[in-house]
Amino acid sequence: MCVPTLSEFLTRVRSKSLTDLIRLAPQHAWTVLNRRAIAAYYWNDLHVTPFARTRRRHDAVQQLRSSQEVLFLCHGNICRSPFAERYARKELSSRGINTLNVSSAGFVDMNNPRSPRNAQSAAEAFDIDLTDHRSVKATDAIIEAADLIFLMDYRNYHNFTTHFPQAIDRMFLLRIFEPGSTMQLPDPNGNSSSVFDTVYADIAACIRSLIDEYESVISKDLT
Repeated sequence: MCVPTLSEFLTRVRSKSLTDLIRLAPQHAWTVLNRRAIAAYYWNDLHVTPFARTRRRHDAVQQLRSSQEVLFLCHGNICRSPFAERYARKELSSRGINTLNVSSAGFVDMNNPRSPRNAQSAAEAFDIDLTDHRSVKATDAIIEAADLIFLMDYRNYHNFTTHFPQAIDRMFLLRIFEPGSTMQLPDPNGNSSSVFDTVYADIAACIRSLIDEYESVISKDLT
């Protein structure tokens, strides 16, 4: 089950009776607590401390050495993950790396499968064309085919561990490759162009760092 955002919760509240509101309040409280628990888990164990973050980054690069299929996942596959897919493909091609295939998907079916105009405009600044992109929902088959999977935020993590627990050992947060940052690449959907610009710049920085480390490892393998 996907965790509702605050805006989704408020939308539901506006259409409910007082009795329904009393019933929904504990549900939203549980949602907030669950998100905080997930954030605390990452803070304490996986990524945020410098040592843990370095360890996870090392693990991801080592897995990438033996990988062929890399998957980027976000909520709806209309903003973050399609940009990550196409930017990674462009960066790999510019460096002459042809050993990796990249793709993207989302956790939900979108009513409008196209990338929003703000996403298309922000992507153009990186020479990425999203005008022909159509969202794809992640399935067991898509997850099974991926050797390495990158997520964007804690909500993605919650959905991933709920629906695809068998693949946790192949899953990483993409932002481990941007030292000193927060761990999440927030969903820009519905926000201004400047928000898209910032998020896409952060995604691009993470991907360049990832490929830099991958290049360093494979160059050592060849010597």
